[in-house]
Amino acid sequence: MNEFLSQLGGVVRDRAVALTSVLIGACLWGMCALITSNIARGYGPGQMADVARGYVYSYVGRSGYLLPFLVGVLVATQMFRYHTVARTVFYGSSRLRTYVNQAVCGGIVALVIAVVTVFGAVAVIAGVLTATGDTALGGAVYWLMSLRAVVVLVLWALIGVGLGMLVRNQVAAVATVFVFAVLVEPTVTAMCNESESLQSVGQFLPGGANWSAVWPV
Repeated sequence: MNEFLSQLGGVVRDRAVALTSVLIGACLWGMCALITSNIARGYGPGQMADVARGYVYSYVGRSGYLLPFLVGVLVATQMFRYHTVARTVFYGSSRLRTYVNQAVCGGIVALVIAVVTVFGAVAVIAGVLTATGDTALGGAVYWLMSLRAVVVLVLWALIGVGLGMLVRNQVAAVATVFVFAVLVEPTVTAMCNESESLQSVGQFLPGGANWSAVWPV
């Protein structure tokens, strides 16, 4: 237990994790405010369609997977960057236990970040809608959608932890995340959307999976 708490404390104190969470989270909130404001003005006060409301409330869940993905990588590569894995194993723990503890730490931190990011975005969107004269929340469906978004973001963090444990070099792992999230995944998703023969493949890509998981039903 002491070993786990020590690893959790190391993750919480990591400045890279904190700065990444604050910067990307703030960017997501800003994008939510901008998108919501533009859409609300386009519809007019009190006339926003349900599909548009679902679009803005699901934005973080659909597009914000970069944040937990990157946090998971940073959490996993932290022990290789600071060479703490060898010290932990030396003092009596197995390497497997160390990896499992680090993955659990990443999941806990990602859960906190996901809750703050998702429900912070809900508050931002509700505030913008109220300011534009629209109804802030349309029902329980949007709260359930937000809970699903939290689960999706935590799963992305665990994927990031797995990638970080495979690559180990923090710079290379972070570069891999950005190349995939900014270049590869959007390009492949766009190609699948344009081709009927590839649409069946596109639904299994991260973008399609996020849409199906967080879109209001």
